[in-house]
Amino acid sequence: MVQIPSRRRRASKARSKYRPRHKKRAAPARSKLPVYKLKSDRYRRSRVKAKLIDIYCANCGALALVYQKDAPREALRRCYIDRIFWPPKYEELQHAKRALEISAMPNLVCLKCGTIIGTPMLYEKHGEERLAYRMVRTAYAAKDSTHSIGRDIKGR
Repeated sequence: MVQIPSRRRRASKARSKYRPRHKKRAAPARSKLPVYKLKSDRYRRSRVKAKLIDIYCANCGALALVYQKDAPREALRRCYIDRIFWPPKYEELQHAKRALEISAMPNLVCLKCGTIIGTPMLYEKHGEERLAYRMVRTAYAAKDSTHSIGRDIKGR
């Protein structure tokens, strides 16, 4: 004689296949994003709150750069080169000696599709001269960064 499993048994097997009762679910794996340290200098100390923002290309949606925004305003009119964290192509400009001339600076372009996001400029106001990129407003979208923020460089 062949035993036929009861309905109760079939239901419990089906339930255990999809939702185990006694096993805890594993936490989702987090992607390992780099931890950036905010730059602390006289420009940041004169502002209210600094935060990292991700700037995406409006054409293809790819991440164009990671930037430290010091001013509380939402609009991003210019990106100073000493506040760029990623990609290394633009981050290295703040350390390069040849970047002191605007003519030697490349345009800020999307790494994926090549859309121009910003053009080089020299910001001269309040007795300071800082190299920056004038942002093309329709070429990018800015969001709060998903990258981790470590402690400040000066420990604030």
